[in-house]
Amino acid sequence: MNFIFLILLLFTNYCSSFDSTSPESHRVKQETLFGRQVVKNFLIRYPLLKEEIPTKALNRIVSKISKKVGRKDLIYRAGILDTDEILAFSIPGGYILVSRGMIKTWESPASAEFVLAHELSHIYLSHSYEPEDNNSFEKFLQAGLDPTGGTAVAVRALEKKWDTMLKETGREPSQEYESDLSAGYILQELGCNPLAAVNYLNKMDKLTKKSDWIQKTHPSFPERIQRIQKEFKVKQKESSSCGSKSDWDILNEQFDKK
Repeated sequence: MNFIFLILLLFTNYCSSFDSTSPESHRVKQETLFGRQVVKNFLIRYPLLKEEIPTKALNRIVSKISKKVGRKDLIYRAGILDTDEILAFSIPGGYILVSRGMIKTWESPASAEFVLAHELSHIYLSHSYEPEDNNSFEKFLQAGLDPTGGTAVAVRALEKKWDTMLKETGREPSQEYESDLSAGYILQELGCNPLAAVNYLNKMDKLTKKSDWIQKTHPSFPERIQRIQKEFKVKQKESSSCGSKSDWDILNEQFDKK
């Protein structure tokens, strides 16, 4: 299976139900096109896992969470990176990439949904690298530049900045805190205790002491935990609907966590 075919298979072309002549439809198509280019760059370094069952299970969880966030104009797509590094990325256009190593850290359906809700929140909240890049991205969307066309120099530069941000420098700490709190409220909507995120982040603090990527790209876990505890002061009882257990079971079985 060649590289291009794999991209098309796992990240299908965007199809909009909106009027194709509307400004919003145009913007979404351009955002999706840009995101696809960023994904393509990622997959040069981190190949996708070519297994249908866990990939479909992951996408079902993402689809469930996406119904609780904004940006109904996007079709969210998720893929699994075939590496034991602990990685999770959200990319414009509704693309979510998580590694096999990240999935192995999910000790419960709620922890899986927290991580994915956090990544979806970055897309919903339009988090970018820094304000000037956000402006560049908006200009790109408005101009309708094609990253594969002859006017691609500025777009490729923007892609490079996104690639560097996701892999090396990370987003602004304030954006990570904002996505944590957004994910907490999404957990509430799903019938989960938002403080389940605290247990998970405590675990991640211990697991990622030697992870260069986590240390470089995210604020400290104790600070993130403190902010979540302050926002959600009362522990809430989880409902029976908390978590996508059947799909989490598929992922849990697929990736040996021992």
